[in-house]
This record gives sequence, structure tokens and C-alpha cells, in this order.
Amino acid sequence: MTQSKILSRILNNEDVPASEIQQILLTPSVEKRWRTNFKIAEAYCYVKKFEEAVSYITRAFSLSGYNGELFDLFMTVHKNLKNTEPVREGLKRLYIKEADAGNIEIASKLFEHWLYSYVKLEKRDKYVYDQDILNATDRLVDSYNVKFINKPEKPEEGKIRIAYLIKDGTIKDGTLMKVMRHFAVHHDKSKYDIRFYFPESEAVVNNSEGGKAHVKLLESYGWKVFAAPNAKEVDQKLISLAHSINRFNPHIMVTTQGLADFKHYFVSLLKPAPVLLGLVLGNALEFSISHKFNHAIAWPQQIQMASPVDTSVFNMEVELPNKENVVTVKPDAFGVLPGQKILMSVGRFPKFQNREYWQTIVGLLTDNPDFDYVVIGPKEAEIPFLNELEGYFSVKNRIHLMGWIYNYYNYLASADLVLSTYPMGGGIVMMDTMSLSIPILTFECKLTGDYDYSNQTTAGILIDIPELILPRNNFEMMKERITDLLRNNEKRKSLGKRCKEAIVQINGNPGRMVKSCENIYSECINNFYKEGSANNSVIISEQEKNSVNKLLEAGELLLASNENYEKAIEIFNMILSIEPENAGARNNIGIAYWNMNKKYIALNYFIDAFNLDESNETYLLNYAEAVVELDMTNYHPGIIEKYLKIKNAK
Repeated sequence: MTQSKILSRILNNEDVPASEIQQILLTPSVEKRWRTNFKIAEAYCYVKKFEEAVSYITRAFSLSGYNGELFDLFMTVHKNLKNTEPVREGLKRLYIKEADAGNIEIASKLFEHWLYSYVKLEKRDKYVYDQDILNATDRLVDSYNVKFINKPEKPEEGKIRIAYLIKDGTIKDGTLMKVMRHFAVHHDKSKYDIRFYFPESEAVVNNSEGGKAHVKLLESYGWKVFAAPNAKEVDQKLISLAHSINRFNPHIMVTTQGLADFKHYFVSLLKPAPVLLGLVLGNALEFSISHKFNHAIAWPQQIQMASPVDTSVFNMEVELPNKENVVTVKPDAFGVLPGQKILMSVGRFPKFQNREYWQTIVGLLTDNPDFDYVVIGPKEAEIPFLNELEGYFSVKNRIHLMGWIYNYYNYLASADLVLSTYPMGGGIVMMDTMSLSIPILTFECKLTGDYDYSNQTTAGILIDIPELILPRNNFEMMKERITDLLRNNEKRKSLGKRCKEAIVQINGNPGRMVKSCENIYSECINNFYKEGSANNSVIISEQEKNSVNKLLEAGELLLASNENYEKAIEIFNMILSIEPENAGARNNIGIAYWNMNKKYIALNYFIDAFNLDESNETYLLNYAEAVVELDMTNYHPGIIEKYLKIKNAK
């Protein structure tokens, strides 16, 4: 039977025997086989027979060498079958293929699709290390062969320079930026010079409400803030940002979630500072640090158990809200009737995916008509099983799913009791709750087995009040404890007072936190110098000088012939391996990138060459003319003045 007839029968919803389908798959040509498998899968998918489609699309994807054009159908089939692992494996194969081919635009998107696949497909906060993914990213970064000059003076000779690579810098109400603000406020300016770097383009930062607000705030504390240039290509943006960091000559670069997206990890792997430190703020290790980092500092303490690098623990402390200064949103504003007791929870939607937890809430509300449950974070559509819960519709009007709310503590202040999320809970929300004198009920921390970010709480760390800590998975006790606390006003008030006293004493001094982090930074930098890694003196032998001259001549011949710019860059980088401060090699790399239309990357090499030899008129002209063409004169006023003097003199 012909292919067209078999496809027609499938599209007509007929049951076609596998033996008949097999006949059109038996052909020597691998291309014909994968194309035919794809068409069969496509036909089954059209009539929504995903079980039948899965083997054909999986085979087609594999036989095609993981052709990206097949992935949408591959994804559709497995998503409908709730098969997350095949999707992750497919994304991984595609990422490695595109990364090894140097297709950074595609690879950067695939990296994040793969990283967040559990969140998108299963609504789970689960992340895993995959050495194949990390190795492919290493190879992609190495292919650019960027060689920085890392030679900061010893710490005792001046201020310590810290470059912060910022995650969530464009999000208005992000927790990370709340913490970063404390570093901006409390760093000792007599000892430290810090700068903040956003891997998003300047246009993206300036066009976002959060980005503009964060830049303005950080600058108001006297620090400089930089974003990536407005280049279209991912590599030009990120390599240029790394050059900008390197020109600051920092002793250390600190990342906030260094693997949480492709941009952060790419810049981190370029190593624009001699010491790379990952700040892990209650997050999954798997999107915070890798074995390529020199050190990590982590909170809470159990993260240290599983960290792949040397890791110090610090105590998270923040500026806590005060009930007297909080504008409390009245319950009727979010649909709660007068006289009702309010149980509240706050968190991102992946933290609300435990079915037993929700069934217990439904039972609680059924037994207690004067209780309402207010949830800040998820929307109803983000908890897909709610309508399947027994008794849900009878209490639905007392479950208030608010979505995420900026300054949520204005709502939090109206709660009688707060229930932490499960199986993961704690963090800033718990701190805010306790500081408002509201008791928060949480589950004990899981300390046995492998460390799993999605199955942890901060019980015993932020809160150590036995009456407010539940055994894990004991939902019946959760229900009993909530009922008891909402019925007993005096006990609740007493526990709320104890919560505030504890959190203010232990976690309410951000200046103390920053000081402890500064001590860790200094220790890491001192270790770097002790190990001899910071030996800046480069003595070049006569043989090496001859080698440099020959390489320079060969590279310049390639540049002049306009033949192979990649090869020319490779030759000039060989020179930089011998003599990192060779201005001529850096200038020539800039020329090669300029001719390859990688003009933002080229500009950075022109800047480096000029900074190494400001007396060289050619370097000055290349630098200035690049600045003019890229419309960046506002950022380089001094160089334009020098350029105009030379031009007018001629």
C-alpha cells in the first residue's frame, strides 16, 4: 500500500495495522525513513491519537539527527502524553547540536526551555545538573576564545572592586533585587567599590518599569550601573558586557543565580574577573552555580551539603516590614466577608501543586464555615487539579486566588494566620509574616537523603517554635493545628509576638549580613593571591618575541587578504596567550570582528588596544570611529574629543 493511502486512512481515523505501516518504512534512505515517520506521526497527531504518534515522532527525531524542524511536533505529542523526560532529552539533544554548531541565538533559547521544562510541563520547581549541557556550554564559550586581562592590585593596596551580575533586574518586585538593594546600601564605601551589571540590553532595561526603577535606586546610593549594549545578536551583547566588567578590573564577580538563564551562565564562563563567586539565596543549586565557580555563599545552611564547589554559609537578613508602617488592605477588598477568620499563603504557583495539601484545605473550610483561605501568587488556571478535589465547589467562594501582588505584605497584614507552602516553603515571605507579628505554620525541614530544593523548608532556621512546625506530610495535624490557632485568639497573639521577637533579633539587620558577606569575599580574594594565581608579571623570552612577531605578521596578512577572519582571530589569540597585553593583537582582533559585522565585539577590542597604548593614533581612530558608527558617543565623550583634535589637525 502506498504512503498516501496509509496517511489518508489514518486521517480518516481508521485503525491501520502496524504491519502495513511498516512496509512504507522499509527503505535504504535514512532521510526517506525519518520523513515518512514524521508524516505518520503528523497524521496521528492531527486526529489526536498521541499514543500512536509517539513512536513515530520519536524515531523521526532521532533518525533526522535531531532536526529542529521536527521538535514542535515532538513536543506536542509528548506534552499531551505528559511525558516530560523525552521532551527534556529532545531539548538537550537540540541544544548540544546547536551549541556545537555555534548557533548561539537558537542555543540560548533551547537552554532555557530545557532548564525550566519541569516548571512549564509539570508546574514543579525542579532543576537538575546535566554535565552534557554544561560541557556543551563550555565548548560554545570557548569557541569565542575571549582572553581577558585579569590583574587587579592586591586588596591591601586599595579598595576591593566587586562586580555584581544581576538577575531579575527588570522585574519590579523581585526578591533578588530586594536583597541586592541591601548590598548597595550597606557596602562600606571606604573599602569597596562596586558596580552592578545587567545582562539585558540597555533598551530592555530602560523600557521596563522595574529596570528603570532599579537603576535609579542603585545610582542613588552612589554606585554605577551598566547594561549590555543594544546589539541584536546574543553573543555581541554578552561578550561586550563581559568586556565592560573586565575593564572595571574587579577582584571578584558575584552572580545572583548564575545558571538561571543562558545570559548569566555565558557571561560567568567568560570569566571577566579572576574570582567568580555564586550567591545562592535559598534557590536551587542547579540554577545558581556550577563546578566552574571558584566559591559560593549560600543561605539556608542545608544548601552547603550538596554544593559542587567550596561554599560558605551566611545568614539572610533583610529590612523587615513594620505593622505600624504597613497600609493594611481590608479583607472586603479581596472578597472576604466581615467576621471571617483569614488563613493566608503566599508564593509562586509551583509551590502550590500538592494535591493532598489542597484536599486538606477544602476539608478545613468545609468543617469551618467561618474560615476563608486567601492565596497570593497562583491563579486558578495554574493549579489544574482544583476542580477535581472532593467538595471543592462547595467552598470555592471562600478560596481567594489573587495572583501575584506587589507589596503583598499589605494584604498579609490582614491575615489571622499564615500557612507556609508545601513541600517547599519559607524565605522572605516567612520573614515578612513573622515581622508583622503573625504566626506562620510550616512543615519541618527535610534533612535526610539527597538535597532537593523543591522539598525543603526553613523550619528550624527562620522559625524554631515547636507549636508552629508540623511533621512532613502530616496534613491531618495541619488541619487540627490551623483550627486550634484560628479559634484561640490569645495563643495566636502570643505566638505572633514570639515570631516577631525572633525574626527581628536574628534576621532583621541587613548591614550585619552584608558585613559577613564582605568577609567571605575578602577571604576568597586573599586565597586567590595566596595560591599565586594573581602573578601579573609576564616575562617574555626572545624566542616568544620572535614567535609573536611571526604570528602578528601571519594574522595581518590574513586580514589584508579579507580571506579568513576566524583564522586571523585564532592567530591573534595565540599571541594573547603568550602576551596578554599585546595592543596590536587586540586591535587586529577588533578589525577582524568589525569586518565580520560583529561591531559591538570589535569596539571592545579597540577600547582594550587604546587603553594599553594611548599614544597610538591608529588605535584611537579605530576606537572613536566605532563609537560614532554605533551611536555611542554619549558613553565615550573623552575619546571623541581626542579624535576631533586629531581630525581637525589633519
